[in-house]
Amino acid sequence: LPVFGNQILLFPMRVQVGAVLALKVIAKKEPKLVQNVVLQIFVNKDLHPELRMVSWIVLFETKPNMGLVITLARALQKEPNLQVASLVYSHMKALTRSTHPEFSLIAAASRVAIKILSPKLDKLSFRYSKAFLLDGYEVPLMVGAAGSAFFINDAATILPRAVVTKARAYLAGAAADILEVGVRTDGIQEALLKSPFVHEDRLPRMKQVLKALKTFKALPNKQPLGSIYVKVLGQEIAFANVDKAVLEQAIIPELAGEALKAMQNGTAFQYAKPLLVAEVRHIFPSVAGVPMEFSLYAAAVAAGNLKVQAIITPPLTETISVSHLMKTDVKLTAEVSPSITLQTFAVMGLNTGFIQAASMAKGKIHTFLPLKVEAKFDITKANFKIKAFPIVLPVHALTARSEYFDFETLAAAGNIKALNAERITPIVPETVVLKHSQEAYTSMITPGDLSSETIKTVMSPAEEPELRTSVPVHKTLCSVVPHIGVNVCMEIMSCDATFIKNTTIYNMIGQHGVHINIVRADGPAVEGLELEVQLGPKAAKKLLKEISFADTKTPKVKAVLQKLRKVLEGEKMNKNSSFFSHNKLFYSQSTSSHSFSSSSSVRSSKSHLSKDLSSGQSSQSFKPIQSRFLGDSVPPVVAIIARVVRVDRKLLGYQLTAYLDMPTSRVQIIVVSIAVKNNWKMCADGVLLSKHNAGARIAWGAECQQYAITINAVTGHQGPSPMAYLKVKCEKVPTIITNYAKSVAEYISNAAQMTGLAISNEKNIERQIELIILVPTERTLDIIIKTPTVSYNLMIGLLCLFLTAFSKICEFADDLVSVELAKCSKVRNTLTTFNHKKYNYEIPLSCNQVLVQDCTSEHKFIVLIKKDDVFEHEDLNIKVAFFDVGTIRIEQKGQGIALYAPGHGLQEVYYTSDQWMVYVVDWMKGQTCGLCGKADGEIRQEYTTPSGDLTKSSVSFAHSWVLPVESCRDASQCHMKLESEKLEKQVILNGQESKCYSVEPVLRCLPGCVPIRTTPVTIGYHCMSTDTNLNMFDGIYEKSVDLRETTDAHVACRCTEQCA
Repeated sequence: LPVFGNQILLFPMRVQVGAVLALKVIAKKEPKLVQNVVLQIFVNKDLHPELRMVSWIVLFETKPNMGLVITLARALQKEPNLQVASLVYSHMKALTRSTHPEFSLIAAASRVAIKILSPKLDKLSFRYSKAFLLDGYEVPLMVGAAGSAFFINDAATILPRAVVTKARAYLAGAAADILEVGVRTDGIQEALLKSPFVHEDRLPRMKQVLKALKTFKALPNKQPLGSIYVKVLGQEIAFANVDKAVLEQAIIPELAGEALKAMQNGTAFQYAKPLLVAEVRHIFPSVAGVPMEFSLYAAAVAAGNLKVQAIITPPLTETISVSHLMKTDVKLTAEVSPSITLQTFAVMGLNTGFIQAASMAKGKIHTFLPLKVEAKFDITKANFKIKAFPIVLPVHALTARSEYFDFETLAAAGNIKALNAERITPIVPETVVLKHSQEAYTSMITPGDLSSETIKTVMSPAEEPELRTSVPVHKTLCSVVPHIGVNVCMEIMSCDATFIKNTTIYNMIGQHGVHINIVRADGPAVEGLELEVQLGPKAAKKLLKEISFADTKTPKVKAVLQKLRKVLEGEKMNKNSSFFSHNKLFYSQSTSSHSFSSSSSVRSSKSHLSKDLSSGQSSQSFKPIQSRFLGDSVPPVVAIIARVVRVDRKLLGYQLTAYLDMPTSRVQIIVVSIAVKNNWKMCADGVLLSKHNAGARIAWGAECQQYAITINAVTGHQGPSPMAYLKVKCEKVPTIITNYAKSVAEYISNAAQMTGLAISNEKNIERQIELIILVPTERTLDIIIKTPTVSYNLMIGLLCLFLTAFSKICEFADDLVSVELAKCSKVRNTLTTFNHKKYNYEIPLSCNQVLVQDCTSEHKFIVLIKKDDVFEHEDLNIKVAFFDVGTIRIEQKGQGIALYAPGHGLQEVYYTSDQWMVYVVDWMKGQTCGLCGKADGEIRQEYTTPSGDLTKSSVSFAHSWVLPVESCRDASQCHMKLESEKLEKQVILNGQESKCYSVEPVLRCLPGCVPIRTTPVTIGYHCMSTDTNLNMFDGIYEKSVDLRETTDAHVACRCTEQCA
């Protein structure tokens, strides 16, 4: 554990995090003890932020009181690390909405703490660590569920450092962690994107540059390490680790060849995983003077056998290349036999060292489902086929043995030495099964009528016995799955105690069993299930059924075509109008709604909207669609056939065909039933009229004429705000979908009321759903949903900062890349760091300064800045660790030049005579240093010196990155050095006269040189008595700060000829 161990640094971070998280289990028994431990970890600001964040998570597992929560909230007001502050704030804010009675006190304390903390923390983007909680609890039923997710980051990058999600269930006052999944991605992003670092010929030169920074401390390299774990009921059932060795082996081409050769020779794999699912014991005293015990034990074993055989044509050669693989035909056969066995014991009764008397329930579940799959991949012909073979022998797919609900009474003799004298007596005595008491029910569901059921009863009413004792029941229900020739039979065996009283508890007592068998059905045999995909021009040859439609000259079909044209073309418009006029009716209608009062509501007039959406105008006049079916003019681009292969060669299944017409930006997907006399079809037709406008229509049924839905999507602007509009109109849908939609809408309305959404019960257009997404600011999103009976308005924070304009969907990828880059620039004397913090400073003349560099020991790059003493121009000197063809580009850009080296961490360095900009890639965030900062999002820790210390002065910070020299005759022509300065004025500290020295280096001219330009700087001083004879310059930079004073730092020097 951090703080408590002496050699903590010897362990990797994931081990330390695991040690802290292990305290969650201990907290269930000793919450106060764990609370004291995690408090010491959390308040220690010298520890890694990730350790502090996980300690906070564990702290709330101990259920801290209100006083402690408020005290921590006050301490967080001065928290320097924004990652920690962001996670703490989001966690407490999520807890304020908790409805579980267990967290009522914590929720109340969190509400008070949120008011203490700054609301600015709520505006931090999702680059910072966040916590999400969602729970629900029904007090009368004492049941509930909760879900939580923690995103832990340390450098404000896209990929979080760690993600932990958990699902918890509550029942009768007890809680259990059903599922927990954790993922660590530390270093993975860098390992995948950076160039291989194998050459070190240029490292000595870069290290020679950094030697001038005597106090420089390199950051530790990120070891590529990714891991994932899965826990079920608190127990880890799966774990996978990805380190540097795994990544290096994964990209070795020889491994792929070895894997293919192994499959070609045939390989088998067996896996078994035992798991103790639950072991719970609860013992409490009873009025009888003996302890009462409730206990539950559950154990499971998961096993699987896998056999793989590959046939590759032509056979593989010794040297395998990608071009050779692209010309091969691969046939892969796999047989898999997964099985799971679960056994459970529940015990209730007395348990002492001498007497044991209890009721016990035993249950067992066993599943076994073998499967054989054959796959063919012809890469040359772009043909892929997968075939699943049916099960040959009868199999118990799901078996619950007769002891699944078998309650027994267990009594043991008082003499513990006579263990063999124990007696086991069933609660329901075993009885002789009466003649004809067994009932056999057989229900056969035909493919044509799935709802019909035939029940055959063997026992006559006259022979029905009186229910004086337990009567075993034996039933068998069978059903044929249509088309695939499979008969599923369920066998039920039960013997309960309902002859005493017909209640739930008596129904459970006894012996019960369920067997589910899967066997072949009578009728034509089925060879298998087949899925075939054909890409490219040969797709038309693979079609099993020719696609044809009814005569389009009939009035009914003409009406359908008119609707399709209306959707794809829009309403009639003038030559200078745009497609957005089709949606002006919606916008003008929305202005009459008084249910939305926010500034982001849609309430502009037609003319104003037309002006705002001028970017969506199209000068192209779209011609009417002449052909309803694209197959008449263009060949299909893809064909997918899913069918049942029968012995009688009868066609059963479905066929999907896709057509693409590039000139008109139109796509059409047709799904048909390949049965001979089945005219069912589904037609999906979509067109992209412009980059701001798309429309689609989905129809299905007989000849695609029974049901239809139209979809229209438009992007543009509402005033200065980007906006997107989506409309879904149901022309005609099945009744079952309508009923289901009403149920979902009712559920959404109830959920919306609980979450506090703005709801307006107003009548809108029937059979139509409208969605408006408005972006009033870069950090907020206004969502308006309009259904036929109600409207919803929700304003939320954006999930990502790059979502700035819906009208630029085509440029989405470029925008994402540009936003994820960290930018540093300088305008006049104002420098803007990677973290967007601005400060003014004057560059010293003739001295190199570290603008930005890779602060790890790899030293992949360094960018130096220098102002010449003649024209006072700022020059950049860029050094990259090594040169590889293709990894570095230098080209002219606008009025300047740009260098690109993304594989080394430098995305771009742009330089002109009057400005410069530096961009670093996302995976370098938190690993840079220099005048531009660390690019980790920690604006409260921006001024970090080469030694890793923080300073409050921007000038002192900037000067600390100057590369000083030892002689005024140095080739760099720099005449300055960094040294500690003695405070000249008299100081009285703690009642005695003291001498003070600066604990931060100050830029001074070399001996023999005089300053010609200075700048004020405020630095810290350490003082001691004037009688002290110790050398204050020994370790002065590690001393504490007693006072802060302003002095002059030299930024330009003139040296004499006698200067050494």
